[in-house]
Formats: sequence, structure tokens, C-alpha cells
Amino acid sequence: MPIKGEWPKNLIEDVLGEEVYCDLTEDRIAGVEKALNSDLISQTAREIILLRYKEGMSLKRISETVGVSTYRVSQLLDNTMWKLKNTQIGSRRFVGGRNYIQYGLREGELRNKVEGLDYAIDKLKKKVEETRRLLQSYEAPLNNLLEERAIVFSEIGHASDELSTTTLNMKIEELNPGVRALNCLHRGGFKTIGDIVNECIDAYKTEGLTPVQRLMKITYLGQRTAYDILNTLSEHGINLNKVVKEDNNES
Repeated sequence: MPIKGEWPKNLIEDVLGEEVYCDLTEDRIAGVEKALNSDLISQTAREIILLRYKEGMSLKRISETVGVSTYRVSQLLDNTMWKLKNTQIGSRRFVGGRNYIQYGLREGELRNKVEGLDYAIDKLKKKVEETRRLLQSYEAPLNNLLEERAIVFSEIGHASDELSTTTLNMKIEELNPGVRALNCLHRGGFKTIGDIVNECIDAYKTEGLTPVQRLMKITYLGQRTAYDILNTLSEHGINLNKVVKEDNNES
């Protein structure tokens, strides 16, 4: 029965005992040729291997071509394959066969990987260069935009200073902090946003209390309600924690 598969992949797979999925590069073919040219493989055996695997001949046709019996062809074929599959024959070292073939495979695979890495590195370099150029093209517009935003934020800051007094004089009812929070603030004697801010500043200076800790001193006002009040103040442009610390630093 003829051997199936492409030369020399069919021989490589029989020697290794497993399917080979990598490309048949010159390195891999060289590994096969080096194995077949070993001193331990006779000229007849080498010819039989080539006729069997490369030409795809049956044992009978090989027998007719080489001029030996079919039995002898089968014997030489089995003996040669055994040599290719093993690294030792008796007391002599067979530095070839399977080792040569595997070396060819590994060297070829390694070369492909290196070439792939080189290609990936070149592609990455080009991408980095494109990104650098793109960033340079955006540098001037971004600087202009930042300058414009700085002017806008400066104007907003001045506007906030002008409105700060109005905000501090707002009644706590205008915050819409919720019924529970509103009742607690009334119970604590707070009427305006300014009352809350000033009391928290004083508590931080005298007792080292954070705004949340000061608010929680009000009867029935828990931590969650205290945070709700701070969040409501933030919505009106007052970061109570920041205000308290900045006032303390100025002092």
C-alpha cells in the first residue's frame, strides 16, 4: 500500500510519531537529508526510503526497482525507520535520525518566530512614529485650548466669589436636603447654609472634628444623613471639607 502524504512531511511524521503542522522550510528538509545520509544507513536502505516516501511506491514496485525481494525491502525499511527513530544502536551513538529531523524542525520554527518578531517590532516602530507625529500635530491646538479653559475657569472663580455671600445666606430649606435632614438641622439650630459652614469650621478648629463628625453630634442625625447633607452642599458649589481645611490653613 503506498505511503500517503507529502514528502518529506510524511517521513517526518512517521519518525516523530505525530502530525507536523509547521511549514516545510529548507531547514527542516536539510534535517531529513542529514539523517538519511548518516553512515549507519546503507545506500540501498536510503534508496528504499526515498522510493517509499518520496515517490510513493508500493513494496512490490520498490522490490522490482531495487532488485531485492519484497520481504527484504520490508526488512530494510523497518530497520532504517528504527534507526531514524532511535538515538542509540548497540554501543554506538547515532547522532542523527530523529535528532537531525527535530533539530531541523526547531531551527526552522525558531527562525520563523524571530522573523515574526522582527516584523512585529518594525510594525510597532512605525505605529509609535505615527502616534508621535499625531501628538505633535495636536500639541499647538491643545495648548491654545488649555489657555482658553484657564481664562474661563478664572472668570468662573471670580463669579463664584461674588455669589458666595448669596449662597451662604440661603435658607437650609432651599437646599431640599430631605425631611429627616431638614428636621435634624432645625433641631441643631441651623437656619442658613452659612450657619452650617461656620459651625463646621469652628468645630474643626476647636475640637478637630470633620464636618461629618460635627453634623453627627446633632441628635438623631446619623452618618448617612450627614453625608447626604455634604453632597447636597456640593451640588450648590460648596465642598464643606475643602472649605473647612482651607479656612484652617489661612488661620
